[in-house]
Amino acid sequence: MNNDINKIYTVDENGFPLIKVLMRTYGEHKVLTEEAIYSFLMQDYPNKKLIILNTHKDCLKLDKNYNNIEVINKPLGLDNMSHKTHYLIKQVEKGLFCVLDDDDLLLPYHLSSLYKICKKYKLKTDTIFRCTPGRYRFYNMKTEGRKIVEG
Repeated sequence: MNNDINKIYTVDENGFPLIKVLMRTYGEHKVLTEEAIYSFLMQDYPNKKLIILNTHKDCLKLDKNYNNIEVINKPLGLDNMSHKTHYLIKQVEKGLFCVLDDDDLLLPYHLSSLYKICKKYKLKTDTIFRCTPGRYRFYNMKTEGRKIVEG
């Protein structure tokens, strides 16, 4: 794992790899979901995309079109959070991604912090990360290996 992270991933014109944020929602917490989306939009990390899976019978519609937010309305066939997560992961070809629950908020530097940790530890493709304060968990989706980093 000697490669620089910017050589591993497709990067934007400023050298930042795309980080995809996956959100599952059922539509029962509309205000919380809107706040979660807003916390994504306020991220200081420049190359990001939010993919929202809505499994409620009513379609989720945003107030305007965002070029870095994709909404998938799929009301049938995904019974639990695990099925929803696996469905979303299949939508992500490769690269860095993390999960945002519809009742969570991201601090404005969340994605930047995750990028710095990935760069520091030279984590490779197909990495999903979850974090709790001071602790990051990284999973390699190809090897299913897990790495916990205290930070």
